[in-house]
Amino acid sequence: MKKTAVLLLTALFLLPCCAAQTVTTHTKETTAAYTVPADFTPVPNTDLSSRTADFDLTALGTQMAYVQLSNMMLRPEDYIGKTVKLKGTFAHACEENKEFFVCYVMDATACCSQSLEFETDETYPFPAAYPAEQSGITVYGTFDTYEYNGYKMYRLLHAELMY
Repeated sequence: MKKTAVLLLTALFLLPCCAAQTVTTHTKETTAAYTVPADFTPVPNTDLSSRTADFDLTALGTQMAYVQLSNMMLRPEDYIGKTVKLKGTFAHACEENKEFFVCYVMDATACCSQSLEFETDETYPFPAAYPAEQSGITVYGTFDTYEYNGYKMYRLLHAELMY
């Protein structure tokens, strides 16, 4: 199951983004699919350093954070409803008009990665309030699972971002 979710997210990165969308990452150049109000001010870089979480993976080294994320995928029932703070790299993908925002962590040898999807609320319109692709990011949210196209997926709900 874990491998299936990882393969799905990997495949999403290889697919072109949603049809009829042309987005220059982290700018206000958008198509109709991403209309940013003219008076929009991006959310200030939220300071998550003092936020406490049930599972603070930012306090762990890269390898331990990778292992902890892997464990979350293997035993999600132990984490559902718990707050998680994660530091990694930002990526965005789109499939069938569903957008995926993920934070991924590389293992110690940088050959493998483990990712966790996150969902923000309307105070974070894409792309204006998101970092550039492959930028460092810290995400804070509540762990949850859902089903997508027959696959069990994992995400942080009500996520806040720091980059």
